[in-house]
Amino acid sequence: RSFNLYYTRASIHVQPTMQPSPASDQQLYQVDERVFAEDNTGIYEAVIKKVKLKQATLGESSSPSTASPAVKHEWSYRVHYLGWNSRWDRWTDGSDLRPDTPEVRAEAERRQEEAAQRERERKAKQKERREQKLRQQQQQRKRKKLGGGADDSMAEVRTGSHGASSPIGGVSSKRRRLTSSPAGDSCSSKGDNETALTKEYVQSTLEECCTLPFTLKRILVDDKVKLTRLGYYVASGYDNVESIPNWTPPRKVHVLPSQLPVKLVLKQFWKEKKKTVRDKAKAAVARLAKTKEAEEGSGFSDLNASDIASIKERSVAEEEKWKAFIKGILDVFNEGLPPFLLYKQERTHYLAAKMDPNLLRADETDEGLSAQKKPSDVYGAEHLLRLFVRLPQIVPGSEDTLFPDQASLNGFADGISDLIVFLQRNSTACFKGRYRDTREIEWTAEEAEVVKRCAAPTTSQSAFGDNGAADPYM
Repeated sequence: RSFNLYYTRASIHVQPTMQPSPASDQQLYQVDERVFAEDNTGIYEAVIKKVKLKQATLGESSSPSTASPAVKHEWSYRVHYLGWNSRWDRWTDGSDLRPDTPEVRAEAERRQEEAAQRERERKAKQKERREQKLRQQQQQRKRKKLGGGADDSMAEVRTGSHGASSPIGGVSSKRRRLTSSPAGDSCSSKGDNETALTKEYVQSTLEECCTLPFTLKRILVDDKVKLTRLGYYVASGYDNVESIPNWTPPRKVHVLPSQLPVKLVLKQFWKEKKKTVRDKAKAAVARLAKTKEAEEGSGFSDLNASDIASIKERSVAEEEKWKAFIKGILDVFNEGLPPFLLYKQERTHYLAAKMDPNLLRADETDEGLSAQKKPSDVYGAEHLLRLFVRLPQIVPGSEDTLFPDQASLNGFADGISDLIVFLQRNSTACFKGRYRDTREIEWTAEEAEVVKRCAAPTTSQSAFGDNGAADPYM
C-alpha cells in the first residue's frame, strides 16, 4: 500500500525528497489546448490530447534525514496534428511545441507555403519529364509509321512550329496529334507555310484526330442497327414473308427535324469555346496587372491601353478562328450529307424530306422563294458522328483549298478533337435517339417488292396464331 502511495500523482507532490527542476517540472500546456508542433518539414497546428508526468531516479539523496532516492519528474504531452490521421499522434517532452500566438501562426504559414512551393516545383519537373518522354515516343512511332523519311532535327523544328502557328489560336488538343511531317519528298524544308501536303498525309492526320471513343462508337452502331435492319426474326436479310401477313419493313427512321440539330450542337460548342477564350483573356489581364504591381507598385488602373488592346486583339482573333472552324464543319456537313453520310435505306427518307415544306423544301411565297433549310437545320448529332468517320475520305480530295499549309491542318485536327470531346461530355443532351416506323413513300424498291409478295399470303389460317399473326418459329 505504501508502494502505491509513493507512485501516485497525489503522493508525488508531498514527498519531501522531490525537488522540482526549474524547467521541465512545470506543466506548460493543458489538455485540449491548441499549440504548434515543429518537426523537420515545418510547423503544424496541433492539439494536446493527453498529459503525463514521468519520473526519473537520480540517485541517493544527500540529506541525512532521509534515505529516499532523489527523483526528477518531467511532463510529456501527446499531440494530435489537426487535419491528419491519428496514427501521426506522438508523445513529446514539449521542447518542440510552441504556443498559439500570432507570431508563431505567421511563421507556420510561411514555412507551409515554402514547403508547398517546393512540392509544386517538384511535380512540375516530373510532369515536364513525362511530357518530354511522351513526345519522343510519339515522334518515334510516327517516323516508324511514315517510313522514317524525316530526320530528328527536322522533326523537332516542325514540332515546335505547330504550337506557335496553330490556326485555332494555339489550342492544345486533348487527343494525341501528329508531331512529324510527311515523309520523303512530300514536305519542303523551308517551313510549315510552304509545306506540300500529300493526300495520304492529310488522310492519316484526319484518321487520327477523328477516332471516336467507345461511348460514341456504341451510339453510332446502335443507330445503324435501327436504321438498316431488314428482318424481324433473322440476323441478316429479309424474313420469310410468305408466312407473315401484312409484313412491313422493321427498320426505323429518324424523326425530323431533330430536337437538337447539328447547327444547334455546333452553336453550343461555339458558346463554350468563346467563354473559354474570354476567360483566358481575363486571366491574362489579371496576370499582367499582378506583374506590373510587383514591378512598379501599380495596379490594374495603371495598365497601358496598348497592353489591354493587345490581349483583346488576340482574344478576338482566336474567337474568329473558332468561328471559321465551325463554319467549315457546317459547310462540309451540308455538302457531304446527301452523297456520303446517308445509309442506303435512308435515301428514300431524305428524298421525302426534300418534298416536305416543313423540312428541306423551299416554297414560293408572296415575297419570293422562301429560304431553304439545310441538312444541318434538320438532322441531329448522330449524322455528325458519321461525318467524323467519313471525313478522312471526304476532305483529302480538296486539301489544296482547305489546308494550304501544315499549320492549318494541325489547327483543323485540334478543332475536330475538341469537338469530339465536347460530344462525348454532353452525349446525353446531344443524342436524343428519336425514331419512328417507315411510311410507304420511304420504302426502298426491295422493301416494296417484299411487301407486295406478302400482301396475299398463301398459307392457311391454321398456320397462324389465334390473332392471325404468323408464328415466327414455324
